[in-house]
Amino acid sequence: MARYNLGARPSLLAAAALLTDYILTAAVGISAGVGALISAVPSMQRHTLSICIGILIVVTLVNLRGVREAGIVFMVPTYLSSAPCSSSLAED
Repeated sequence: MARYNLGARPSLLAAAALLTDYILTAAVGISAGVGALISAVPSMQRHTLSICIGILIVVTLVNLRGVREAGIVFMVPTYLSSAPCSSSLAED
């Protein structure tokens, strides 16, 4: 659709921008999560790279299953992490 609306070159530029954004978002999110894990358990610091690569492989495999399956898989940790935040706000 972008090629039809924008033309060949602008649509390729938009696709490259989206791909770059997705790669950087995944890299920053994974490294921040692993950084938080390592700060909680400093003895795991020597395994930082292997943990990052392992999480990236799991995320990639889940995303290759399709949008619906990926949404279902990622819904569980999202709800589990947002439930404590919601309950702490409800107490005030």
